[in-house]
Amino acid sequence: MSYPFMRLLVKQDGTVLTAFGRWLWKNRISDAQFAEMMAKHLRLETFSKRTVEKWRYGKRTPHGENMKAVKALTGVTADSFFEEPIQPSRNGADPKLFSEAIAALRELVSRASELSAAIQRAEAVIAKAEAPITEPSPD
Repeated sequence: MSYPFMRLLVKQDGTVLTAFGRWLWKNRISDAQFAEMMAKHLRLETFSKRTVEKWRYGKRTPHGENMKAVKALTGVTADSFFEEPIQPSRNGADPKLFSEAIAALRELVSRASELSAAIQRAEAVIAKAEAPITEPSPD
């Protein structure tokens, strides 16, 4: 099954998606769906899906009210419209998320000895609590 929103980030001719295009791709919104969103937002009967496609690949840039609507609907600003994408890893994962995950793992590893010592102290307290109470022997 093929969906129009599942297009690659780079077309076969080497055209790269704009920040707006990446937003559409990430949110799985087709050009036709976004055209409907624009029409609703701008209170128009229709909006051209071809225009949205041109924005997606940077062949045109929205101006004026259209840019305001794009920003309101997506958060993509005129300044960030042509921002270069972060290069995805070979399996398509976000490198920023990877670096955050690695930092979190490093923090856990750095605290491993702390946690180990705390566990040993807790086990010692539990062992004392579970030890049978012996009464002093009468002399």
